[in-house]
Amino acid sequence: MNGQIGADSVAGHAESRPLGPGALLALLTALSAFGMLATNLYLPSLPSLARTLGTDARGAQATLSVFLAGFAVAQLIAGPLSDRYGRRPVLLAGAALYAAASALCAMAQSLDAMLAFRVVQAIGACAGTVLVRAILRDLYQGPALTRAFAIITTFMAAAPGFSPLIGGVIETGWGWRANFIAIAVFAALAGLAAWRWIGETNRHPISGLSPAAMARDYLLLLVRPAFIGPAAAVALALGGLFAYFAATPALFVGQLGLTPAQFGLIPAGTVPAVFLGGALAPGLARRLGERTAIFLALALMMAGGALMTVLFMTQPPGLVMAIAPFVLFLLGLGLVNPLATAAAVRPFPHHAGTASALIGFLQMAAGTLTTLTSTLLPLPSNLALPVTILACAVLGIGLYAITPRQD
Repeated sequence: MNGQIGADSVAGHAESRPLGPGALLALLTALSAFGMLATNLYLPSLPSLARTLGTDARGAQATLSVFLAGFAVAQLIAGPLSDRYGRRPVLLAGAALYAAASALCAMAQSLDAMLAFRVVQAIGACAGTVLVRAILRDLYQGPALTRAFAIITTFMAAAPGFSPLIGGVIETGWGWRANFIAIAVFAALAGLAAWRWIGETNRHPISGLSPAAMARDYLLLLVRPAFIGPAAAVALALGGLFAYFAATPALFVGQLGLTPAQFGLIPAGTVPAVFLGGALAPGLARRLGERTAIFLALALMMAGGALMTVLFMTQPPGLVMAIAPFVLFLLGLGLVNPLATAAAVRPFPHHAGTASALIGFLQMAAGTLTTLTSTLLPLPSNLALPVTILACAVLGIGLYAITPRQD
């Protein structure tokens, strides 16, 4: 492997339906965005959804929490299934289920129905995200693996920036149900493209699968510092991201009076920080070493969280104080996401699906906990968010410190 993302790096991904490496990464990026689209496209519509379904803000936010919980648990099954039966069948089944459940969400007439459909939607969506990480580990090695993760994780982390903007425009023009119709169409198109162009990449499927074996494999990963350190770092980084996008609709739309479309412009304006971090990540890892680069990323996140906490404690709520510190956090997230993800899956080539599933579970578990924490902390609502973000960064640094040196 020469370390470049080229045709040799993706040879064998689909014997009869070859794609160029750039097109393959674009398709994998679309598949990896399933979860982020389902969690962020409809955020500007939460007030409208609450009115239509006869619930309050907490009920509307529960549609996000149940999705994250379902997504987290379902990954623990999808990953090992792909290690045993192959990436392709699990990926295609997940895409079909995701598309169907998204259409059902668009037709929901009650909060209970919406919550049920969101759980089913999460089960389908997880196949895209978890299997993309496994497919990358199947196809790439060395620096090429880090670069591939940098490309895909950067776009995946940036999806929350673009999707609320798009969702706000859709909601303004056609109502909140149209957001779920758009997700269903996107899922169907991405699933058809995967069926046409992605072949089986798991060349060494495991010979057996049982609940006991799955539990053993997950336990072995959880006690390996080489896995849990970087996996926890990236999970907490994304937990801070989830907390921000779950809490800010109430702040920006509810308190500051922005329209859904105006709210959508805010996360879109922060996306360049994620792209910058992702673009810098491979070079920083090469010059500083992967471990130092990850610590630098976590320090940037901590600085952003600390600055936001100080501002929220000393100033009345405002746009600048809620956005500027978070840009610093996002720069760190853009760095840590590809570096820590690659570090976590690299040592486990024969259980890439299981490792990827556990990374995804930890990310969604962190997202679920942080979204709940930001609403349940015994603090003023405006202060709970920055404290949650700061805590994610501090915990990330502490847990990554247990990772043994490898560079």
